[in-house]
Amino acid sequence: MKRIILLIFCTLLLVSYPIKTSAQDVKKQAIAKALTDYFFLDRENIHVQSNKSIYMNNEQIWFKGYVFHRKKNVPFFTTINVFANLIDDTGKIIESQLLYANIGSFTGNFKLNNTLKSGKYYLQFYTNWMNNFIEDESVVNEITIVNTTKGAGNILAGPDPSKINIDLKPEGGTMLSETANIVGISISDCNHHPLPVKSVDVTDVNRQVIQTIQINKLGYGRITLPAHSGVGYKAVVTIDGVKHDQVFPAQQLKGVALEVNNFSAPDKR
Repeated sequence: MKRIILLIFCTLLLVSYPIKTSAQDVKKQAIAKALTDYFFLDRENIHVQSNKSIYMNNEQIWFKGYVFHRKKNVPFFTTINVFANLIDDTGKIIESQLLYANIGSFTGNFKLNNTLKSGKYYLQFYTNWMNNFIEDESVVNEITIVNTTKGAGNILAGPDPSKINIDLKPEGGTMLSETANIVGISISDCNHHPLPVKSVDVTDVNRQVIQTIQINKLGYGRITLPAHSGVGYKAVVTIDGVKHDQVFPAQQLKGVALEVNNFSAPDKR
């Protein structure tokens, strides 16, 4: 009797094992397919033009937008609804609208009022389809609103030339010791707008230039610091004859050194 029970148990075990393995394989395949399909889904691009960039708070903001198919670069004809938000500089939504899109285009306006203070505001546009993706697919345009009663204040003043942002961001998030580090460099003014800078010097502790980094028109560049780079490295930029510098982040014993290859050409690295 014991032998019969043992034989039945072993038989059931052998039968159930392939089923369990097959179910796991099916689940893995489903996950892989979902991940692949995610990157092949159609994506929308929205381009918006407003009638101007500076408004009095008793005016109306008029705009016209276009919805394009990102891959085909043609109007996204199936898009019907577009959401529009007017947002202040704290991120608070002042007003929201649902706009009708026809054959890839839409128009609308925001009517301002005297309760709005002078400052920077933002127009955000997106579709409900964009909410299916982790990435922020919306488009945001900056505008300026001037309160006619209280005046513009200093919001129309140019950026302070003495305040330059030099941001140094290791690609892995950490400057790791005893290994090479790729560091992104960003140069911008006090309003975080790119500056007309073509290059940045990287100096060592003795203020000797070890490398000159080219900066693109958006204010970005990158450098690879070799392993065992000493402390005291600085990024130095000269604007209107005035030098501005920023010390590279301190090296850490623990962390991740990351290199991202985003070139489309196969012979690029």
